[in-house]
Amino acid sequence: MTHTTDGTNMGMDPVHSGLINGKGHYYPDETEKPLDPELPLETFKVKPDKHYRFRIINVAMFVSFRFSIDEHILHVIATDGHDVEPETAQSIVISSGERYDVLVQTKPHSMKNYFIQLGDMEVKNRQDDTIFPRVAKAVLRYQDAPDELPKTRRQNCTKENMCKVINCPNKSYPEAANVECLPVSDLRSTQEVIDSNPVPVSLKEITIREDFLNFHFTTSTPELEHPSYKATINGHAFTTPICPPQSTYKQQENACINDCSRYDCTIRLCNCTLMLNYDNTLMGSAVQLILLNRDVIHGSTDHPIHIHGHSFHVLKIAYPELDLTTGLVMNFSRDIECETETCQKPRWSNNFF
Repeated sequence: MTHTTDGTNMGMDPVHSGLINGKGHYYPDETEKPLDPELPLETFKVKPDKHYRFRIINVAMFVSFRFSIDEHILHVIATDGHDVEPETAQSIVISSGERYDVLVQTKPHSMKNYFIQLGDMEVKNRQDDTIFPRVAKAVLRYQDAPDELPKTRRQNCTKENMCKVINCPNKSYPEAANVECLPVSDLRSTQEVIDSNPVPVSLKEITIREDFLNFHFTTSTPELEHPSYKATINGHAFTTPICPPQSTYKQQENACINDCSRYDCTIRLCNCTLMLNYDNTLMGSAVQLILLNRDVIHGSTDHPIHIHGHSFHVLKIAYPELDLTTGLVMNFSRDIECETETCQKPRWSNNFF
């Protein structure tokens, strides 16, 4: 596995090259000179002193990218289809499957070309050797600009001119990176979004239900020198039921749904269908999900998490403890405690949470 700045696993192998809307160059070394500059790059034509909305989605299987436009400020206005109060940044980190909407105000008198850049977040390979991050590029072409590649570069982040980054992979970058991180939990929904999806509250005299879900990698063969790992939730590798769970009950359900509640998965990996049963939860009740990434591999692997068909409110993000100089993870968040190394039954470490 490759690693990002904090030691978190990123991809199976280093990125070879990236594409924006199916187009891109291959950059064989740190100079970022394309191997074949005649290949086309995606080009967005703009006029001076206008506002343009870019909708960005990362469709990569593993790797997160840091999105920026040379010499332009990004104004984030939506994440995963939900509007937020505008937040300015130099760049945004976008993980697999994540979406961001940004507004960009063009310069009033420019006739230049500028690079749009997706910077690969990988910094180490599986042997912990340093690798230079790859980059995918597109072109922001102003009206009357020449038909040529831009000569612009990404902002040089310094102590005097820090780079503000939204959705950093962890609480902070190494000090030398000169990056100011803003977590997604600091973004604020617009009033319209709150009105249509209000913050859930507990019903009278009913305690809010809590469910802990640890997205991690587990092996069924830990005794092997090179065990194979599967993506799991609380130690359960998902198997698809052969009938629809929402409309199947009683005896038929037992026959076609391999329910994880039948197994003890604290010792070995289970292959089953993990279901959160809300049959005895009143309609309209608030439910709190505590989502974490914690496993025994070198750092936890980056897991973007999506809840299909539901809107939700991010209340808090807790980060692991970092070495501020190196940026590496030193310890997991102390908010959670686990019974096992793979944390298949996480719970609050403080009963007052």
